[in-house]
Order: sequence, then structure tokens, then C-alpha cells
Amino acid sequence: MEKVISKCNFYRDARSADGFLHICIPCKRNDIEENRALKRDYYRAQDRIRNARPDRVAARQTYAHTQAGRAARQRAHRRWKAFKALESRA
Repeated sequence: MEKVISKCNFYRDARSADGFLHICIPCKRNDIEENRALKRDYYRAQDRIRNARPDRVAARQTYAHTQAGRAARQRAHRRWKAFKALESRA
């Protein structure tokens, strides 16, 4: 039995006749997660290469000095401290 899903649960795709991708959003996300898990080493290597690019390094440094960057760092630090506190209790 096929399940009827509304069009809002599909990504748009200009190449298809009806304008939507043939697979629903949850199924597509699942496919992407499975693919990334199978090729974890490949994607980690790609991420390392991308993050080492000079333009990305400069953008990170610039962002770190903005108000939003400082706030993000403080939030991350608070989460880290909370995690370490829980970890030390265990």
C-alpha cells in the first residue's frame, strides 16, 4: 500500500515534470546520512582540505573577532563546561 504524502514534503526540482523531486524529504535525508556514514573518511578528508583553504581561514578569524563570533565562542565554552561537569560526576 502506497502512502499519500503532500507536495510540501518534497524538495523542489526544476528538472522534473511536476517540479518536485521523486523522493520525499525524510527519505532523501536518510539516504544522505547513510551515504555520509559509508564514506566518512572521504568526507572528513574533504572537510580538512576545505577548512585549510586560506580564504576560509581568514573568514573564520574575521568572524571570531565580531560580536557574533565572540558570543558563539562563549556559548560553546559554556556547553563544554557543562559537559565536563557531567563527565566528572560519572
